Amino acid sequence: MWARHFEVFLSIWLSLSWLIFRYPKDSYLMLHDFSIALIITTISLLNYKYRYIHLLNLFTALWLIILVVVRHTPITDAPYQNYMVIGLILLIFAVIPPRASHPPEEWENFIESKLNKNLKK
Repeated sequence: MWARHFEVFLSIWLSLSWLIFRYPKDSYLMLHDFSIALIITTISLLNYKYRYIHLLNLFTALWLIILVVVRHTPITDAPYQNYMVIGLILLIFAVIPPRASHPPEEWENFIESKLNKNLKK
């Protein structure tokens, strides 16, 4: 669950990055940032209802990385560096399962059944 919180923080960073980095005046990067941040946040928050939907953030991460590679921008462009870093971090956190800090459910059920047997004795 903590990985989904971090993904929301990444989307907030992405939506505020136009205030930090210099964007070209005639580009639509700010609109792009807001839309990608909205997609990341929506997917991360829907994870509480749907179990494996967080894997869709892999596609948004790949989109950010592919955007940098296809644009052939200079390495000094800060918005594109930001896209690459956010894309790579999002790739790392998107594969973390929602219950990463808990043991598997089978283990919990096994321990619970053993405890119930011991309490009945």
